Amino acid sequence: MLIRATHSNQEPLPFGVEVLDMNDQVVGLVGQGRQLFVRGGEEGGDLLVR
Repeated sequence: MLIRATHSNQEPLPFGVEVLDMNDQVVGLVGQGRQLFVRGGEEGGDLLVR
């Protein structure tokens, strides 16, 4: 799954940062152009970029 995202202040997310699911499992990372590359995401679930 590919998601475009920014911080709440519209700043781009840092490249290479991990994306976690609601179980605190790494499910992807932030790539170029504010794109989150996520695998196995559940429909309607929350993601955390850390």
